Amino acid sequence: MKLNAQEQAMLAGELGPVPQLAMQHQVKVGTFFGAEDMVPVTQAHIMADTESLGEAGVRWLEKLAATTTGDHTVRIPTITDPRGTDFSKAKQLKQQDWMLALERRAIDAFVKLGVSMTDTCINYQTIQAPTRGEHVAFGDTGVVIYSNSVCGARSNFEGGPSALSAGLTGRTPRYGYHLDAHRRATIHVRTDWTPVTLNDWGALGGVIGKLAGNYWAVPVVEGLDRPPTSDELKHFGAAMASFGSSALFHLVGITPEASRLSDVTGPNMHHVQVSKDDVVALHKHYAVEKDVDVVVFSAPQLSLYELRALAELCEGRKFKIPLLATTSPQVKPDADRFGYTKRIEDAGGTVYSGMCFYQSYAREIAEANGWKRLATNSAKIVNILGGYGYVPMLATMEGMRRGGGDGEAGMSRVFTARHAMGAKVTGEALVAKDGFSARYDLNRIDGVFSRPAHKLAGQSYVGKVLVLDTAKGGVASAWMLHEMQSRQKVPLAIVFNTVNPILAQGAALGDVTMLAGFDEDITAAIPHGATVEIDPEAKTIAVVIPA
Repeated sequence: MKLNAQEQAMLAGELGPVPQLAMQHQVKVGTFFGAEDMVPVTQAHIMADTESLGEAGVRWLEKLAATTTGDHTVRIPTITDPRGTDFSKAKQLKQQDWMLALERRAIDAFVKLGVSMTDTCINYQTIQAPTRGEHVAFGDTGVVIYSNSVCGARSNFEGGPSALSAGLTGRTPRYGYHLDAHRRATIHVRTDWTPVTLNDWGALGGVIGKLAGNYWAVPVVEGLDRPPTSDELKHFGAAMASFGSSALFHLVGITPEASRLSDVTGPNMHHVQVSKDDVVALHKHYAVEKDVDVVVFSAPQLSLYELRALAELCEGRKFKIPLLATTSPQVKPDADRFGYTKRIEDAGGTVYSGMCFYQSYAREIAEANGWKRLATNSAKIVNILGGYGYVPMLATMEGMRRGGGDGEAGMSRVFTARHAMGAKVTGEALVAKDGFSARYDLNRIDGVFSRPAHKLAGQSYVGKVLVLDTAKGGVASAWMLHEMQSRQKVPLAIVFNTVNPILAQGAALGDVTMLAGFDEDITAAIPHGATVEIDPEAKTIAVVIPA
């Protein structure tokens, strides 16, 4: 390799042992890939969680950080990928003390080396996005593919030692995606379908990544009917990088280097067609379980807009299984300030700052918490976690209300009544926009709705939760619920939009659980056939398992 005077001085140890070690590493890598020289870089980003580093890696960092002779700190802005924990909530994950101690040691070493502990994999959304043509040394695959493709910057995948070396020397070997020749497309992808949800954008990226198949393949995509948002591109690229080891893609008419297909066409480019069916097939591959143990929003960390959407989804609901969402330390304060964190955590979820789920000793915390079946909207994470012993399921953010599709509820919708009495019960809901009279509507001997015009005509009400519009009829119902209870031909509970005194009096005498008075039409909000849980003390009805 051709080294300039400063680089030769670093290699000779004239600037101290730390830059010398870094330059030695870079020369080895550059020579391997046939780099002619070094290229100056403006910023570096290091992926170095302690699950990856291990004890040996942390000791290596500590030895480097203990050096005080010569230059011994980074010379360009150098930041970090997510850590392996959120220290304030590590006990919730049942992470062990040794894990936290190793993290603290790594952090101390990085700080001594002058590294800024930003702990984010979405620095292009939160710290400083690189510009077109800017040479950088980034270490997270999702960061690299977004920066190369969406921003038009230039970086290879820089593993932790290489990214740190770039920070210490201010340069990196000029090979791969620093060169024009490697940025030409090698595979032309046509699609007639544009995703809508983040999980579908990720799945499309995963399909294309698998078709590309290796780091040096560059897909160019045509056929999208609109420019994707930043979060959509984030999931698309992160999944492509995960499934295909891809570091660059082009979207014709959208990304900066591909105003036209001819701008990026490479020699011997081959052509493929990708359809919605291909994306559906990938989804089905990750839908082998119906039930879910944990729901995870992570990889990449959530943007402020994603947390806003999740908070809206959480409104009025309670989680029945753990829900974890990870974001960056830059986004978390705004999420706190805008109330997004509170809304998510009031529903029973947890928002973690500065960490990523799969970098947080995912195997160990699965064993500690009894997690195996995991639902997520991240195509990247489903590709990763199978190797950690999970059975992952890919679903929409909204779909995870039902554990990813047809399975048990990941979170439940909760409605609060103004009036409540009786015992706490759980049962199947019979729902109709109709009234209720024990005298007029029921065959109380057989336990069925008998009035032909009633919307539940012919259905048994015994042991069911009736969700109806209003009470009707005369005073006889005050006695009839008691009589029905004596023969065990009684509903498990009755829920009304509005109730008259007669039915309330009858429920009191007959010991029938009753709720009434909601801020929305309860017959429209509760699905017919859903399993619901009624808690009269809290005055709530929750959809536990949707129909």
